[in-house]
Amino acid sequence: MWRAGERFLEAQLAGDTEAGLKILREALEEGHAHADLRTHVIAAGQRAVGQLWEHKEICVGREHQATAIAEAGAAWLSSTMTRNRPIGCSVMIGCVEGERHTLGPRLAADGLEEAGYRAHYLGADVPADAFLTMIELEVPDAVAISVTMENRFADLEKVVRRIRAADPTVAIFGGGPVLEDRVARRVGVDGWGRGAADLLHLLEDRFG
Repeated sequence: MWRAGERFLEAQLAGDTEAGLKILREALEEGHAHADLRTHVIAAGQRAVGQLWEHKEICVGREHQATAIAEAGAAWLSSTMTRNRPIGCSVMIGCVEGERHTLGPRLAADGLEEAGYRAHYLGADVPADAFLTMIELEVPDAVAISVTMENRFADLEKVVRRIRAADPTVAIFGGGPVLEDRVARRVGVDGWGRGAADLLHLLEDRFG
């Protein structure tokens, strides 16, 4: 699996979407699970891209191109997965207002769908009012809100507070690389994680 991840990152940095998709296709043919490809190939590659950009080893344009390849890979992988039998639990997933990094929550939504959950994916930069409207319309059992930047903690705290006031029964989880226990307690989420596997564990602990 590490070799597939390494090759996928190479395809991202080369701007080669077809090569990236071929790597995923071959990995599936070799028997690797969709969940492993989401975590150890696509997400891992994107983390490496982010680190390269942060250290100024690649330009913004290359980072955007690499991200587009990761998104294409995620979409293709989603189109090939088999969804488990529905388990009767629904989860709403979206990025906190101002947050535009969507790959993590998109992969998490796919992981939930594969596991049998009903995932309502709202995408990037979701205003608090939009979360509240969609919660009223869809009545999810849980809401997962993604944040990757510390300057969005206040927005996360605000939307959590408003969701609690509107529906005290819904479980609220936070997701993202910048979260930790101290921050989770401050913003008021019921739990937090860094990826799809963490979210699945939180849901299993909460709903069984």
